[in-house]
Formats: sequence, C-alpha cells, structure tokens
Amino acid sequence: MGDIVHRETLRGLMSREVERFVAEHARSGELFARGKRSLLAGVPMPWMTEWAGPYPVFVDEAEGARFTDVDGHTYVDFCLGDTGGMTGHAPKAAVQAIAEQAAKGITLMLPTEDSIWVGEEMARRFGLPYWQFCLTATDANRFTIRLARAITGRPKILVFNYCYHGSVDETIISIENGAPGSRPGNIGPRSSPRRRRGSSSSTTSLRSRKRWRTRTLPVSSPSRPSRTSGSSCPNPGTTTRSGSSRGSTARTS
Repeated sequence: MGDIVHRETLRGLMSREVERFVAEHARSGELFARGKRSLLAGVPMPWMTEWAGPYPVFVDEAEGARFTDVDGHTYVDFCLGDTGGMTGHAPKAAVQAIAEQAAKGITLMLPTEDSIWVGEEMARRFGLPYWQFCLTATDANRFTIRLARAITGRPKILVFNYCYHGSVDETIISIENGAPGSRPGNIGPRSSPRRRRGSSSSTTSLRSRKRWRTRTLPVSSPSRPSRTSGSSCPNPGTTTRSGSSRGSTARTS
C-alpha cells in the first residue's frame, strides 16, 4: 500500500512540475509547435527533444557559461557541448574574427593563406604533421576511419559499445546479451540489424571497471593503391571527437 501511495505522490509532483514548466516556458512551447511544421521532430537535431519536460527550451542568446531562453530565464550551462566546451559561448576574440572573415567571404570552396597558418599552428601545438579540416564530429570520425582503412588495408574497426561517434554507420552498434544491435538514442529504438547474405562478423567483448565493451565491426575493404602505379598514401595526423557532451542545465535566479 505504501508503494502505491508513494508512486501516486511522485506522479502528482511530476504533473505539477510539468504544468509549471509549461506555464513558465510558453514561448518555447509556441516555437516547438511551429518547428514541427518544417523541422524533423520540431528541432534542428532530433536528440534535442530528449528533455525532461514536454519540449526543450529555445535559446535566445548565450555568453560564457550562461544562456538565456526565449522566455527570459537565465541558466548556467553544464552542457557546453562541442566548441562551447573549449571556449564557452560567444568568446569575443572568436566573434570578432568570424565577423571579419564573414565580411570577406566564407564559402569560397578554395584555400586561403589562413588555412595554412592554422595547419602549421596545429602541428606545432600537437606534434602531428598533417591535418584535414571538417565541420562536424561525424565528419572527423568518418575521415579518420577512411584514412585508417586506406593506410592499413584492414577491413574492420573497433568502437566503444554505446558511445557517441557521430552519425557514422560503421560505428552505430551496441551489444546486449552478447548480441550486436543498433544503438538507441541518437538513431532510434534498439533493434537487431539484418545480416546481409554472405556477410560475416567477428565480436570481441572487453569489460573494464565501468563495464565498457568494444566490438570489431566488419566494413568493406577500401580499394588499395596499385604497387606499380607509384601512388602512395601519406600518414597524416587528424583529430577526432568520439563523444558529444550533452548534459544538463541548472537555472539561476
């Protein structure tokens, strides 16, 4: 009886919190409803709907470690995803540099002297001689996989079980009850992939204190350069980001 009362109490508390959230974030609710008419799931990226309330808050502006939503509430951002995790939101030096370059063009599809300077500076700071630019974590992981396969000629890659690697098909995997399946959250519900005729797989499970697991995932072998053609693939350095720092926010008065 006590458990039933406890559950009913929790339901009542949750219901009141949802009502309060809706009342205090009416503008975000309006924008969410409007977004559903043109955006998948009503937001720029579907995972943005993974929110404790009925819809996410919509941001008006951000600076440093805080942001303000369209309803006027200010939050401390404990997420600071992507670039914000390195510099905070809207660092003045970056804002000024971006504005200056935007006035001179940012979709040139051609190299600039500044790109060489960035490559040289990255090599100096991190000790890796070659760099390739990309726009997203997905591209970084995709480029790295492509380069590694081209250099080594190996047909398999090793990924962490249930870890974010961008939207790269070769890394979308999780292991449940010893069997591989598609990873939920970023791509949808858990399911077991259909094995193509003639395909094979090799699974290796490793457990640490955090119960992380890894698995080798079969991928198609790349076309290797001919030894007689004289072509070769350099051994470039590149950066990858295997995690997305999506987290929580805390409101401040």
